[in-house]
Amino acid sequence: MGKIIGIGTGRGIGLMFILMGLIIMLITMLGYYYPPLRKVEIELPDAT
Repeated sequence: MGKIIGIGTGRGIGLMFILMGLIIMLITMLGYYYPPLRKVEIELPDAT
């Protein structure tokens, strides 16, 4: 793990940023492949 984020003070927060970025990318991809969420702009009427 030290080769990726280094060693020393503050490396835990670096690891956390990497993990959170990966989790956000995963959630985004899952949302894209969920058809009701992808079509929400088309199916819901405007609130005007």
